[in-house]
Amino acid sequence: MRRSRSSRRRRPGEGVRAGVKIHPYFRRRVLENPKRFRITVNVCEAIAADPYRSEVQEDGRFCYWGYVCGIGYYVRVIVLEDGETLFNAFEDRNFTRRQRRQG
Repeated sequence: MRRSRSSRRRRPGEGVRAGVKIHPYFRRRVLENPKRFRITVNVCEAIAADPYRSEVQEDGRFCYWGYVCGIGYYVRVIVLEDGETLFNAFEDRNFTRRQRRQG
């Protein structure tokens, strides 16, 4: 079942601006990891710019989720406190289950 576009809109100021920076951890753990070959900078940038869901972690980092058709899962993108540095990204296979439990 597809949700309406209005339920996915982010608040003004949310999301990452164009021209993201890449943290060395992101390069090492995501881009150079053969298990995450489907997750690219472009995918992460698109998710962070227009997330399905977003929240702020306790440490001040931003979490953005977005569905990627080519992967078949939701991808969670972690962005540092500055709002423009990609720190981590991975397939979040439990996202829909967690959403149902939360309401």
